Amino acid sequence: MIMRKLSILTLIAVLVSLCPVSATLAQDTLLINYQGYLTDNGGNPVTGTTPMTFTIYDARGVSKWTESHPTVQVVNGLFNVVLGSQTALPDSVFNGDDHFLGIAVGADPEIAPRTLLTAAPGSAVSRRVVGDINTLPGVLEIHPPDPCVPPDPCTPVRFSIYPAASEDLSENIHPVIEMVSVSDTSKFVVHPPDPCVPPEPCNPAVEIAATTDHHSMTINSPPPDDNRPAIKLTANNENMIDLYYPDAESDEGIVQIGANSAEGAFIELHAADSLTATRIMMGGSTADTGFVRLFGGDKDLEFKVLELNSHTNLGGSVKFFDPENIDGREALTIGCSPAADWGIFGFNPQPEPPGHIAFELTSEASQGGRFAVYDTEDANVVLTGGLMQLGHKDITDYPTGTFSVTPTASQLTLTGDASAGDTPTITMAAGAAGVRAGIGTEAPSVELYVVGDITATGAITELSSLKYKTNINQMSDALQKVKDLRGVNFSWRAADYPEMKFPESQQVGLIAEEVEKIVPELVHSDDNGEMSVDYSKLTAVLIEAIKEQQQQIEVLSKRVEELENRKLSNW
Repeated sequence: MIMRKLSILTLIAVLVSLCPVSATLAQDTLLINYQGYLTDNGGNPVTGTTPMTFTIYDARGVSKWTESHPTVQVVNGLFNVVLGSQTALPDSVFNGDDHFLGIAVGADPEIAPRTLLTAAPGSAVSRRVVGDINTLPGVLEIHPPDPCVPPDPCTPVRFSIYPAASEDLSENIHPVIEMVSVSDTSKFVVHPPDPCVPPEPCNPAVEIAATTDHHSMTINSPPPDDNRPAIKLTANNENMIDLYYPDAESDEGIVQIGANSAEGAFIELHAADSLTATRIMMGGSTADTGFVRLFGGDKDLEFKVLELNSHTNLGGSVKFFDPENIDGREALTIGCSPAADWGIFGFNPQPEPPGHIAFELTSEASQGGRFAVYDTEDANVVLTGGLMQLGHKDITDYPTGTFSVTPTASQLTLTGDASAGDTPTITMAAGAAGVRAGIGTEAPSVELYVVGDITATGAITELSSLKYKTNINQMSDALQKVKDLRGVNFSWRAADYPEMKFPESQQVGLIAEEVEKIVPELVHSDDNGEMSVDYSKLTAVLIEAIKEQQQQIEVLSKRVEELENRKLSNW
């Protein structure tokens, strides 16, 4: 509820604390958490919401700061406000002697007497240290940050912590922790718990240093190898992180992570034993290349074993090198260009000339796909643009043992020990004309085309099931058709058509052109106009012809029998 106007107010301060606002404001602005107890004229605790005004005065009663809180919640007399939350409260308010807090509730006059602010607000100035500080015997030295003006003595800014048990603070006692700043170098040094005594070598445990052109942090190895760093971070025109192996004699980091303005970033892993300098290097040029390389061999004869590359123009690649050679000879390369080409190349490690490709699998925009397997002289397996050939590439016309696949008709061709002028041995093709196979031809005109003889030890049959047939009609005039057909003896023109592999012996058969005029169902013409006769179906014609002839024989026999009976009766 809204508190009614009171003539006499009683306020008891119960807690004052100091805290910074934020990292950015902590140097200039404070917050004071203030709690109080509010009663009415009769000493009863107040409950409600009321405005309050807070003012800080110096010892002379001069106002140094004020702020208003329009709605302060009071519950059973208790309230809490954060001074400085409405109006900035700089710590300069507390410079000088005592300070007093005045509080006014609503429009009433300020409560009297004012409250004395004690230790917590006054400690604000302790966050700043101005001037020299020297302490003994622990020795904390902080020299003025303001640079001296020559020829005045220019003492460096120094912070030093010496061993706690040391009573003699002469120069022979080395500090445990040092922070030093001179005109061109800043340094932070942490020494081992048991520091050495000069003039003995005193290698620090941790050292952070900064000069005008070089920044570094070094963590040194513990005794007895404390003369060499364990971890070193360096920043200049080539940023570097080095990790050292404690027992190695090498002065080069076992693990190196660096970034060079010219060569880009890289990571190198070195062998601990300098005699087996196996090394892994990962890097990326600031221009367009990233890589991973594995090196082998001793340090004087180090050579690449494996390399992975990524190039914005050439694409990615993986290269394996011949481990028996140090001349950079590749054993296997896999490359891929984002523009057009990719390829896999295998190299024979020992051929002449060196580096001769043993096999390749490539794809080029201009030539299409290619796969080739080489011997030490030339290819014996080649696939180019969908055409595969087996054989020796030098024999261009009819390579021995050719296995070829052409993409246009999905054709597979096998040849044996063919000589010039001979045709491929076996061909299988699948295209617009259907699936076809040929023996002795590379262009079968029907589903199976055989150039030469066919021998079968089993039955050769044709599908003839009733369920596949319709429009069945009895054949007529079969005898006349057989009478019109002409069986002939003939010889094939084998010399004129050697590719047909005609036999030289005398043959018997029909002439397809003559059969087509009489029984066209027995003749087939292929895509090239070549005509052939289905001799097996001629059997049906012969059967019906025999049946017709048998009917004629039976009629004639019956007539003969009747004539003979008449003759006997006349006798």
